[in-house]
Amino acid sequence: MSKTLSSLVSTSGVIIGIGLTLSFMTISYLTPYKTLGSSSTDLPYDLATVEMIIGFITLILTILEIIYLTTPKESTNKRFVLNKNVASIAFFATFAIFEGVITVIRLQNLGIIFPTIEGTCSDKNPFTGCPTTRFEEKHQQEIEYTKPTGGDCQFWFWGEMRRRSTPNACESTNSSICNWYIENYMDWSSPESYGMRYDPLRFNTTTLMNEKPTEPTVNNMEELMKIQAQSVPTVLHNKAQPNLAYCWYWGCNPICNSRRYLTNRVWLILSVTLLVLYFTNFILSLIACTRLKRFNAIRERIKKNDSTNNNKVSNANSANVTTDVENGELMIPDALKISDMGRRKRQLVSNPSILRF
Repeated sequence: MSKTLSSLVSTSGVIIGIGLTLSFMTISYLTPYKTLGSSSTDLPYDLATVEMIIGFITLILTILEIIYLTTPKESTNKRFVLNKNVASIAFFATFAIFEGVITVIRLQNLGIIFPTIEGTCSDKNPFTGCPTTRFEEKHQQEIEYTKPTGGDCQFWFWGEMRRRSTPNACESTNSSICNWYIENYMDWSSPESYGMRYDPLRFNTTTLMNEKPTEPTVNNMEELMKIQAQSVPTVLHNKAQPNLAYCWYWGCNPICNSRRYLTNRVWLILSVTLLVLYFTNFILSLIACTRLKRFNAIRERIKKNDSTNNNKVSNANSANVTTDVENGELMIPDALKISDMGRRKRQLVSNPSILRF
């Protein structure tokens, strides 16, 4: 892998590992988990926890990548480098697919895509849809405020879905008991209205502080079914007990579920960011692996050619230097013969006889 591509992958890995992990940890710490009881499923929180773990794994692998990049070249070999690149491709491809699935799940449950699916924020069915979504559909207006008297977030669950502040809000029930019903069981800005809760007939603010029960004791959906049997015309009855916990956990309304609404949007943005980074790293690793294979092939070809040329030169030298003896003398190749010309390019002759030593 080239140094440039390795640096890009390592840098983005650090971003994924540190930045997004800390973001998930911070948001998760600030967001209560399973506020509707331990038996409920807080799916967006669970997905964020899994993503946080994956981000931490990415951080560890990135640290190992940096250690490898700082290792002297003599201690590595091309087979290890190639296998490392293949492992990087598999890692980033796997988690890119995983993040793609999580992103689709978030978009679907938030009602951004596939709006006709039941049990999502865009569901308008009277028996399965969120109360706030049905309210906006019924009144053809968006929920705008929470005060006074609960604003647009406290309204009758059935029929015309009248606000608590509206005269005859329950349509046929005594107004005093009607207001108490709506205030305690149909306050859609409170998590207690979507699942498990403390019994308002037994606990008020003072007794809750004194007794401090560890778990909510009443299912608000069961209480709604009791109210339905007592005060709602049969034609408007829900045949089965509704399950509205997802409305709170996914934060389906920006006014009534403002904190969860914001949290889920941030989680969605982080999921999309992870998807883009993992996919980008997958492409970079794929390009790096392709270049490495091409470089290794060229290097092997050059090495093979050099070896062939060296063999040819060696064979030629062996052919020139022969040990064929003729007339008792060693035949010396021309290339190894010493020239009989002197330094001054003149013929060397025997020592003149007149010189005496």
